[in-house]
Amino acid sequence: MNNSPEISIIIPVWHHNGDNGEKLRKSFDCCINQTMNNIEIIAVNDNSPNPLDTQIMKQYEMEYPQNFRCIYLSENIRQGGARNKGISIAKGNYLMFLDDDDTMELTACQQLYEAAISENADLVYCDYWINGTYAQRTVLPEHVFGDRVCFWMAPWALLVSTELVRNNGLYFYEIPYYEDNQTIFWYVLAKKITTVKNALVHYSHGFYLDGNSVSTTQNFVIFSSYAVMANLFLEQLDSMRRQGCLNDDNENLSNLLFKNACLYFALNLLSFGFKGYKQIAEDFYSLYSRIPFSGVFAKRLLSYECLQYLDEIIHSGEYKSEEAYQKLKKWFLAQGIWRYLPRVKEMYKYLQDIHKERICVWGGGLNGAFISSCLSELQISFVITDINKNIHGRIMPGNVSVQPWERIAASVDTIIVCNDLYLEAVRKTVGTQYVIFAFRSYIDSGVNTEEFLTFI
Repeated sequence: MNNSPEISIIIPVWHHNGDNGEKLRKSFDCCINQTMNNIEIIAVNDNSPNPLDTQIMKQYEMEYPQNFRCIYLSENIRQGGARNKGISIAKGNYLMFLDDDDTMELTACQQLYEAAISENADLVYCDYWINGTYAQRTVLPEHVFGDRVCFWMAPWALLVSTELVRNNGLYFYEIPYYEDNQTIFWYVLAKKITTVKNALVHYSHGFYLDGNSVSTTQNFVIFSSYAVMANLFLEQLDSMRRQGCLNDDNENLSNLLFKNACLYFALNLLSFGFKGYKQIAEDFYSLYSRIPFSGVFAKRLLSYECLQYLDEIIHSGEYKSEEAYQKLKKWFLAQGIWRYLPRVKEMYKYLQDIHKERICVWGGGLNGAFISSCLSELQISFVITDINKNIHGRIMPGNVSVQPWERIAASVDTIIVCNDLYLEAVRKTVGTQYVIFAFRSYIDSGVNTEEFLTFI
């Protein structure tokens, strides 16, 4: 075993199936072959039902005994719990986290570590590739968040001080979903944060052609668990306050970051219709209201009209009314139209020039609602589809219902992919005979809105 590793890479492992272990081996190999030598890899088998996972782990454990360590759990404790087990035995001064179907550049550890040492930073983040698309860490408005403009609750594509995590008890929530939202406190309590402006991690977003991925199936169970996470956040906030871990500034910042995440999460509830929105919102908003929120940070954040209105109706209880729901939805769609309309016009002019005007919108979520609203505003005919069978039949703006792709494939010649993260998956599904446009998925995250439409 490496006696003095500088970095511990923790990889939860669970239930690889159908690829003969190829993805898991690639994840392990990219860690083993890092240009930086003094690292350790900790693979945590979260009681995987697939014996091949255990077999592969034992193989690497035997082949690389100096720096590959394994934990085999007797019960499934979810990804957050598995990461915590890895943290508990980590010997490195810094921690990195990698999912078992992701990879990273062979220089990733070296680049992040050198940045941490040269800047004396507790946390270093980098850009990444997501399903083959280059992406930046979420960048929040600088006039609101000061020097902490990068915020992304996922723990991959970053390096964090082991001491920061352990000394402040900043472990992952051991819940099925949203287990990594506690990383808010990493950003809040880090004395210094810096960045490496290279894409070093290749993240595989949970999208599958049968539409059954946890990451893409928006159902009540998943969304309701956000309230469970919010309650854990409040308990952790209270505990840290009692222990004196927070001063006024970083407590206000943690509240602000969490409020910001909550507000944008709340907007996603609109896609469930009023009944679903109300069902989830009652639990969620009661927790939201308990989070302290005042001072200059709050004033700056709530300068955004939609968020100000949402904050007001939550505290007044008016969010329960259908009138408030419709007003919020109308305002939100109006913002989408304002943002997307110029590019939709540009796109349609191009299609007219090449005589391709039979349009299919691919995506029945909020981005799909924005683009559908734009097309309706311009009186352009279109159909709409989504890989998620659960939303087939949903009525979108323009009174157009979401249809299975097989039903409409022969009637279209152009596809608008509402989220560029799914571009490659859509291409594999539809083939090469269509004109395809993709809308950038990070237009609210520091990406110039003049660049968010990519012609393919």
